[in-house]
Amino acid sequence: MSRTYMDLSNQFPDEIDALTRFSDVTPEYLGTVKQYYDFLEQDNLTSANALLEDNPALKTMIINAENLNKFVDIAISLERFYRDEVEDYLVNIVKYKGAWNENTAYTKYDVVTYAREDNIEAYMGIVLDIPLGILPTNTAYFVPMVVRGPQGVSGTGLSYRYAWSSIQQYQTDDCVAYKNALWAAKRNNVGAIPQDGSADWELVLGIPSQITVSELPPVDLSVGYLWYKEI
Repeated sequence: MSRTYMDLSNQFPDEIDALTRFSDVTPEYLGTVKQYYDFLEQDNLTSANALLEDNPALKTMIINAENLNKFVDIAISLERFYRDEVEDYLVNIVKYKGAWNENTAYTKYDVVTYAREDNIEAYMGIVLDIPLGILPTNTAYFVPMVVRGPQGVSGTGLSYRYAWSSIQQYQTDDCVAYKNALWAAKRNNVGAIPQDGSADWELVLGIPSQITVSELPPVDLSVGYLWYKEI
């Protein structure tokens, strides 16, 4: 039995169960198998069990309650472990051990950081018994998790300034909402209305609030509205 599930006969999850592989009855054991079942029909359990003990190979050819119950216990232990413990197991299986130290013993799923070429990189152990002093760059014992690359070129982005206001001073790349659309300032401006053809604003995203279906385009179609030609 396991220390975790003491009411079951198998070893999981403390250890992996050693299971017996079964085989078909071979010609040389036909007589022995018949004798075993003859003992059972005679209610002679003592002789039947003694026959099994005297013929270990016979145990791989006969399925009885003892064999079946072991598989039942394995199934129960798997269900219990999945229901009660697998979440905590997965959450806690990886352990951060800080910066790598040559005098610290590491094992599987331990994560360490290691300074390499002016970058701080993270590595995880993949072997249960990692020899003392093994560098985390040794791929036989560790795998890289995070590698810090060179710093990239700084990008430019839009600064969202909420709804457009006629009295607000806007700078280049400011973004405003106006008439169901988002507009980006092409240059510094104040009081310039966001609209098509504007020298101050550029349409970023139109959000249709009106959809028109007609044969001819509507004369009052605003920016961001949709018109579908009727066929």
